[in-house]
Amino acid sequence: AAPPAAAAAAAAGADGFLAGRVLLVVIAAVASWAAFGSRAGRYFLDSAAKALQHSAFTMDVLVATSTSVTSIYGLGLTLLCFAEPPGRTLGELLKSAAHFLAMAPVLLLVVLGGKKIELRARQRTAAALKELLAAQPTIALVKLPEGGGGFQELPLELLQLHDLCRVPAGGRFPAEGLVVEGSGAADESLVTGESSPVAKAAGAPAGSPAAMCLAGSTLAHGDVVI
Repeated sequence: AAPPAAAAAAAAGADGFLAGRVLLVVIAAVASWAAFGSRAGRYFLDSAAKALQHSAFTMDVLVATSTSVTSIYGLGLTLLCFAEPPGRTLGELLKSAAHFLAMAPVLLLVVLGGKKIELRARQRTAAALKELLAAQPTIALVKLPEGGGGFQELPLELLQLHDLCRVPAGGRFPAEGLVVEGSGAADESLVTGESSPVAKAAGAPAGSPAAMCLAGSTLAHGDVVI
């Protein structure tokens, strides 16, 4: 008969392996659901199937293949754990099975997190573009022909090359052009992201920021003709 201490140690080891098997079954159930039963898992599987039908190897194909292979391999190791008697080999099998089963949920979590960040970035970009389009003026103060004097409001679509347009303080530049009269400072943050107003003045070198005006930017102060 085995000594009582050895028998107690063997019983404790058997109980530990039993608990490990039970825990592994729980992990296997969660991993299988994540890879094949969850909404995210089905999304990648369906997307991969559609892509393969058109002979396209997208990121969804890689994700679906990775989660499926690791989950199936982990399930295979789980079955081996129930066929292996308690011992060092069983302990290694338990660790390996848990490692592979955990890869599918973790991979899905990482990929979904990346997609969420990408979606937010696209939404912010779309919002910025809508704001930029909304900032475009619909009318322009265009100088009347010789003898007419003064400026007249005209729809932006009637603006022609070489027309002279007046932009008062607080007004938006109707088009890109060169400053030919006056001076001021333009807020170009919505167009370029530059937070500091950019000085504008007639007579500045052509092509310089002081001479060029950007459509949609605002004249913070001053009065110019472009």
